[in-house]
Amino acid sequence: MATVGVKGLKLFLIKNKMTLLSAVCYVVSQMFTFPAGDRATAPNFVVLITDGASDNSLQTSSEAFFAKRSNIHFVVIGIGKFVKLGELYTLANYPHHVNYIPASDGRALLNLTQATLDLVCNSKY
Repeated sequence: MATVGVKGLKLFLIKNKMTLLSAVCYVVSQMFTFPAGDRATAPNFVVLITDGASDNSLQTSSEAFFAKRSNIHFVVIGIGKFVKLGELYTLANYPHHVNYIPASDGRALLNLTQATLDLVCNSKY
C-alpha cells in the first residue's frame, strides 16, 4: 500500500482493484484500529472516491452502517454520471447533501480539494 499526499489529503492506494465493499471492510478492519494508530479522541474520516457501484449493494450498505456506528464518518465523492446515487447516499454520512459530493469527471476532483478539506477539517457532522 502506498500513501500519497494530495494538498493535505491522504489517499490510500491499493494495487489490486477494490470493490466498494472491500474498501469499507478495509477501513473498519485495518485503518481505524489501535495497531494502525487510531486514537479514541480523534475523529475518523474517510473520503471515498468512486466512479462505480458496488458488486453487492446490500452487503456494502450493511458494512457502511456498521462502520458509521463505529464512529467512522464517510464523505463520498461520486465521479461521472453513471454512479448509483442511492447507493452512494447509503455510504455517505447524513446529511447526504453535505457528505455526498458529485464530480463530473476525474478532472473535477482538483476543484473539490479545498471544499473536501473544509468539510473534513471543520465538520460539525
